[in-house]
Amino acid sequence: MGLAEGSAPSARPAPPDQDLEALRTAFAEEVTARLGPLNDAARELADSGSAEAARVVLLHACTLASSAVPLGEDLAAYHARKCEQVIAPYVDSGADPVPLEAAREAAAAAATLGVLLGPWLLGADDHVG
Repeated sequence: MGLAEGSAPSARPAPPDQDLEALRTAFAEEVTARLGPLNDAARELADSGSAEAARVVLLHACTLASSAVPLGEDLAAYHARKCEQVIAPYVDSGADPVPLEAAREAAAAAATLGVLLGPWLLGADDHVG
């Protein structure tokens, strides 16, 4: 079976408008619920290398990364995955504290993620989508 004329092999059909709006609303709620705790934990992680803060950063970054992709927030997903990649080995191994270089690298990626997802906060007038 061939490709339809003008379509790319990797192109995904866009969801219907009502589904897309529901995804946007759900993502805005997710961002609103997770961005504050992520930023707080990232600051603590950068300051102390706290293993508990690393687990919180990992949890929120993983969820936001997965949720960002369907809405085209690829750069945000990249920075969320960077948080994961940097600190997951330390969380998985039970390191306490996380080495400060890794902690600060993950915290910087989390801060960038916060800037990128800021427009999604509920009530923001410049909500993107």
